[in-house]
Amino acid sequence: MIMLFRFKSVRHKFLAAVATTSIVTLLVTITAMGIYDWNDYKTRWVNDLSNQAMLIGRATIPALQFDDPQLATKNLKLLEVRPRVHAAALYDARGVIYAYYKGERYPVKLDPAFKQDIGLKIENSEITVSRRIHQHGILVGYMVITAEYGLYQRLFSYMSILLLVGIFAFVISLLIARWLQHQVTQPVENVARLAKNVVEQGDYSLRAQKTTDDEVGYLVSAINTLLTVIERGNKAQERSLKALAQENEARKTTELQLRQARDELELRVQERTEELRKAQSALLQSQKLEAVGQLTGGVAHDFNNILQVIGSNLEILSMKFSDITPAHSRIDGAMAAVDKGAKLASQLLAFARRQPLQPVSTNLNNLTKNMDDLLRRALGESIEVEVIQGGGLWNVMVDRNQVENVILNLSINARDAMNNSGHLTIETSNVMLDDLYAEDNPEVTAGQYVMLAISDTGCGMPPEVIERAFEPFFTTKGEGKGTGLGLSMTYGLVKQSGGHIKIYSEIDNGTTVKIYFPRIHLAEEDMPIRQIADIQGGNESILVVEDDMAVQKAVKDILLALGYQVECASDAQAALNIIEQGRTFDLLFTDVVMPGPLKSSEMAKIAKMKLPDLAILFTSGYTQNAIVHGGKLDAGVELINKPYRYADLARKIRMVIEKSDKKSNPTPIAQMSKSPESTLTMPGKILVVEDNLEAQSTLCELLSMLGYEAIGASSAEAALELLTEVNILLTDVNLPGMSGIELAIQCHAQDPSKPIIISSGMDTASKLPFAVQLLPKPFSMAILSDILYKATQQNAGP
Repeated sequence: MIMLFRFKSVRHKFLAAVATTSIVTLLVTITAMGIYDWNDYKTRWVNDLSNQAMLIGRATIPALQFDDPQLATKNLKLLEVRPRVHAAALYDARGVIYAYYKGERYPVKLDPAFKQDIGLKIENSEITVSRRIHQHGILVGYMVITAEYGLYQRLFSYMSILLLVGIFAFVISLLIARWLQHQVTQPVENVARLAKNVVEQGDYSLRAQKTTDDEVGYLVSAINTLLTVIERGNKAQERSLKALAQENEARKTTELQLRQARDELELRVQERTEELRKAQSALLQSQKLEAVGQLTGGVAHDFNNILQVIGSNLEILSMKFSDITPAHSRIDGAMAAVDKGAKLASQLLAFARRQPLQPVSTNLNNLTKNMDDLLRRALGESIEVEVIQGGGLWNVMVDRNQVENVILNLSINARDAMNNSGHLTIETSNVMLDDLYAEDNPEVTAGQYVMLAISDTGCGMPPEVIERAFEPFFTTKGEGKGTGLGLSMTYGLVKQSGGHIKIYSEIDNGTTVKIYFPRIHLAEEDMPIRQIADIQGGNESILVVEDDMAVQKAVKDILLALGYQVECASDAQAALNIIEQGRTFDLLFTDVVMPGPLKSSEMAKIAKMKLPDLAILFTSGYTQNAIVHGGKLDAGVELINKPYRYADLARKIRMVIEKSDKKSNPTPIAQMSKSPESTLTMPGKILVVEDNLEAQSTLCELLSMLGYEAIGASSAEAALELLTEVNILLTDVNLPGMSGIELAIQCHAQDPSKPIIISSGMDTASKLPFAVQLLPKPFSMAILSDILYKATQQNAGP
């Protein structure tokens, strides 16, 4: 039955549901009303007979008291008006019948004696009610009435009426259901019929008619919209069938590629895991090299002092015994050993990143081009040298002499690895080290770099050798064929220059050493022509500050031999005491590393304040951070490295003294480029605000060359504290914290007459409400000089 009902239409199901609901409702209603009426009729009939029995019983009390049966019978005959009462009997207190009434049409046999007080008895179609009769609480008799019940006749007639009403209601409900079915199920059937036609005919242009605005109407609209979308999709699909065949083949190819990509991805995950392991090992190696560097730096310092004493005394001996050939040859041999030791100490300092660099803006293409002849002579004709220079190569800030040494050392290492026969490639290019590369190499900062790569076709290096390649004194060459410091020196120089170095090697396929230097946005400085000046002495007074007494004595002897007046001090405080006594000197020659609380750099500043014309020359084999910051000498600082030769010291002292004499009355280039009519006195102190320490130091050095005194600040907040000490503000725009624009506004608010120069690659000066000078990046020294002149002229007024 249920399975058959499943396949009926919605209309039939709806009608069946309404009919079933109506029938069940009517049956429940009729049954409930019949039961209610049955109980109500019974209760009312019993109450009526009970009340009748009580009334007649009380009316017959006098008859029982005065023993008057006729009166009692007369009272009982009053029940004749109740045709449904069959009989009635009055019993005395002993239960003996006293009087009775019996209907004519209903023969009833009465009990002569009252057996029990039945109260209420319903039997067949009769109902019997008995009631006790009391008089002042004393039982005087019993009253019993028997009557026709008539329940079933009443129930039959009542149910007949209900059935007729139910049939009428059922017919009305069917008519209402039919109307509801037409309103509700007819749209649904229309939609179903539409869906059937669409499925059978495949015609998506068919539409259903919307007849209502209820949920069914919304359903019709939605289906029509869906059919419209499907129809458009089918048309688009038909247009794509031809391309689908081709795409199917492409899909197969793509699936193959995806499988290959998945395999490749799994391989790359494994490689990435291995790279992370290597990165951790590299970090540990870097930390180990840093610790070794600290040790070698300290050793090199003491070693340089020893070599200085030996070298100075040898040169003095050489001058005294210049006519004795045997002694002269022995002294030359000893000097060669000193030079070799000095070179070894220099390599140790390079590895420790403690050597004082003199970096300048350099284009590696020009540097490698100038080394071409040198390399070919050093490597020999059997080595084929190829130089590949990248186009539009960016500039870098490096010490040219040191980079030349690096290229030469790596080329010689490559020659030895190729057994004096092979192909050497030197390549330069612009590269971008991204964040992924920086993650693999924690010491690298992502950004723009210039790559210098040196490749050979030699024997290559196994991984365990690559891992130790940068360690000092580690070498795979035979005894006497190498010191093991070439790659160590290269590593220290690259790190001190803010760069990155990487070795790629395969056994029997060769080795590539890639060096990455950070890009700078400055024009390349011209390479100076090296000229060796003649050895000259002088009669100026020199204060020598050296804690090593042997070195102090050797230096004093050399300077006295050159004709200078010499005074010595063993520490910085002793030197200041000599100056405070009123002694004047032309040159302060001091070691960088000094004992005592007062540093040599602080002592030099105080001495300069007391003697403004004092020239200062530092010397050290281990500069620490006293006069070297960011891997390069501070602007305006002169330094001669230990150990130095007699001739080197003589030339350096002469150069520093003469340079100081020229600066006593400097004429800035900006003034030289102008006519005499426009000359003016230039302010002497400029505040350079630049967060890039290399750029800041370079700019300070350029300003010093132009005749200005420059001080640097790395943030606008630090610059605010120095504004009152300077005459000109020169600031970058992008600074950590407060920007250069905000700094310029505050500077102008404090002193509107102070010249302000904004250094930027974009036109930001137009945003300010007051006049400033814009120094575009990159700039040359001539541009810088011109901007300084304009700034001072603008604020000088007409």
